[in-house]
Amino acid sequence: MNSETIKLLEISFKRVPKLSVYTINDFDINPLSGYTNLNFHLKNTKHDWVLRIPKDKTNGYINRAEEAHNANIAFNLGLAPKCLWRDGSGYSLSSTISQSRSLEVPDLNNPEQLKPLVAALQQLHQSNQAFQGTVDINQLLTRYYELMSKSKRQLLLNRYHDATIKVKNVLQQVHRLVPSHNDLVLENILIDSHNHTHKVWIIDWEYATMGSPYWDLATLCNQGKFTTIQAENLLSLYQNKGQALDVKTLSDYRDILNALSTFWMAALAS
Repeated sequence: MNSETIKLLEISFKRVPKLSVYTINDFDINPLSGYTNLNFHLKNTKHDWVLRIPKDKTNGYINRAEEAHNANIAFNLGLAPKCLWRDGSGYSLSSTISQSRSLEVPDLNNPEQLKPLVAALQQLHQSNQAFQGTVDINQLLTRYYELMSKSKRQLLLNRYHDATIKVKNVLQQVHRLVPSHNDLVLENILIDSHNHTHKVWIIDWEYATMGSPYWDLATLCNQGKFTTIQAENLLSLYQNKGQALDVKTLSDYRDILNALSTFWMAALAS
């Protein structure tokens, strides 16, 4: 680790009550992936934790009170690991799922891995729990676009216009809002293969809100680069009687979320 990272960790240890009695030398520390935050795996003979340190810009995107409320519901549903401590600015300390690994693209093409993931989504979406917050896709698309530099906005203008047309199309449809994770990238899905159970854990509930079930499903399709046939199979696996999800709307959501992801990454880099 470089000197800047070491200094940041030392400051963070003083900030987090459970870490304040230790120094960074008391743990084996390894960085973990993450765009919105800096994440570190902390391990010694007694403890196995994940420390999350928010990047400077992230609180402009994220409502931390809503995140805490929604993440607690996810924990109570058995979908998220336990958060040991968090504050209102995005710092957190969580338990590690020690025998887990992040989902990979081939897992989405493996029925034995896909089925428990879809079951976890069904459990979340059908839980009748009330997450705080809702997603205004049009507002979010415009917000991310306007946060980019002027040169990037000019470069991506046509894509922005195309995405706004598809947003208009999906908003004309009425869907029951469900508790949604809204950021099901592969790094946020853990597979715990202890006793060969393939238990699924979902982490990083920063963007969770009430939303359309298409959002989480479209994200999975994009992560796996699903063909239309694969997307239809996912819908078939997910749907229960009485639901009316269709692959065309799913495709529109996929395009919108791809645009959102592009704009968000460009905004962070601006």
